[in-house]
Amino acid sequence: MSLRSAAFGTLTTVGCTLLPPLVDPAQAITEPPPGTHHKPSVLGAATVELPSFQPGLWQYRRTVTSDAAPAPRVSTLMKCADPSTEIRKKMADLGKRSCQFAPLAYRHHRYLSSWTCPTPLGPTRFRAVLIVRGTVGYTDVSEMRTPEHISRQKIEATRIGDCPASGLDAEFR
Repeated sequence: MSLRSAAFGTLTTVGCTLLPPLVDPAQAITEPPPGTHHKPSVLGAATVELPSFQPGLWQYRRTVTSDAAPAPRVSTLMKCADPSTEIRKKMADLGKRSCQFAPLAYRHHRYLSSWTCPTPLGPTRFRAVLIVRGTVGYTDVSEMRTPEHISRQKIEATRIGDCPASGLDAEFR
């Protein structure tokens, strides 16, 4: 799998963290309705390649704003991670959900992406801008639009060192 997927791992955090609360698990669709089952787009020969991120101890600061909430929600996470691998896995999971991806674009030191995923509430559209600060950091600014809500998320990710021998895995707080 190309490094293109690496850029969107954080972006899929939006899908993984915001989509589930919008969908009642008892009403989840296991197969998309007929006519909406599409495979993710396949990249051609002239693809945009993104850098890998260095594994280690990473700190993530996430700010989420929504038309449904009056104030932004801020949370932080510190964990030992290999962001490139995590991003690829999350993108593969979205592909299994029949999400359709537009081709990745690169403009002015920013990677631009969009994709649409089917949900029981209707199609959910994502737009994202990834600003890479080398192998040790990035900022991910994304937007999710459902038929009923709009949410925006900004994740600032920074590698802060090597993982301690015991490992570290903390939740967003």
